[in-house]
Amino acid sequence: PGDAAYNAAGNAAQILSVGYYNLLSDSLPGLKLWLDGNEIDGEDANGDTLPDSTADGTALVQWKDRSTSTNNAGQATANLRPTYTDNGLNGKGVISFTAAQSFDIVGASNLKTILAVIKQSSSQTAEVKPFGGNLSGTTSGAKFGLKRQGGAMLDSGVSSHAYNLVAWQVASGEYELFVNSESKGDSTDSVAPAAFDKIGGDFAGQIAEIVAYDSVLNGAVRAKVEGYLAHKWGIVSLLPSGHTYKVAKPAFGGTQNVLLQSIPDRQVGQTATLDASADSGLTAFTYDSNDSSVVSFSGNVATALKVGTVTITATQPGQSPWLAATASKPWIVTAT
Repeated sequence: PGDAAYNAAGNAAQILSVGYYNLLSDSLPGLKLWLDGNEIDGEDANGDTLPDSTADGTALVQWKDRSTSTNNAGQATANLRPTYTDNGLNGKGVISFTAAQSFDIVGASNLKTILAVIKQSSSQTAEVKPFGGNLSGTTSGAKFGLKRQGGAMLDSGVSSHAYNLVAWQVASGEYELFVNSESKGDSTDSVAPAAFDKIGGDFAGQIAEIVAYDSVLNGAVRAKVEGYLAHKWGIVSLLPSGHTYKVAKPAFGGTQNVLLQSIPDRQVGQTATLDASADSGLTAFTYDSNDSSVVSFSGNVATALKVGTVTITATQPGQSPWLAATASKPWIVTAT
């Protein structure tokens, strides 16, 4: 408004964009363990996640789980405690382990997809189990790998002596190893791994962040978590050029994208199983068509009633923080 000495100034304005670019404990369904090296004390009651003020080299009693499981990683024995490393990766704190140091967690047999930003010590080339149990996460040749004790090793061929973004998919019959979003091998091993009960185990090196879910993530959901981790830790350059979030950060709310797979033609009286997924991770879908005389639905099974072509629409109704979304595909019904 000015005063006796100054004239009134013109208005100044800035645009504030509010988005869903931070991963939260309720952003994607099924989050069961979340350990963040830059936020070892979790978050406060308001959900704020300010960087820690822990001194470099501090031996840690606890690494708090940011998921709603509160499966905090802890170590009661002083000489077995991992240490905090300030500015461990691109200005952020990470947790450092020797092969003798680890945290204990309550045994978790429900983890099916574990993603981590992780680096093995250059002094260790052993096959080790960073999450305890009976699952190896590296090979004896200092590569990232995946092997259930008694099973075959999936060797990524990627050095474990540098930071990488690794996803271990460990569901019975659906084992798969991803490094920097690229599949490095899979297995139909029908035996589920033992419960994960350590963070560190016999692993020596550094862990920046761990995010683990209770299901096999579809490709779109896994890409979101990969994008979050890559942008946060400054390792976007490791993602392949075609990765959905190579440039832009992923959103964890608002508009979701639904994918309905193509539906094969059927004859009258036959059925087709509909396969829909969403990058929100939500799995509840309803189905409808533009002509109920041609097709009927029972859950995700469509039954052909008469000859014709219809458009089938899958609807994901949404839930906070996600909006409802749909996807459609044509279906051709022929005569018998």
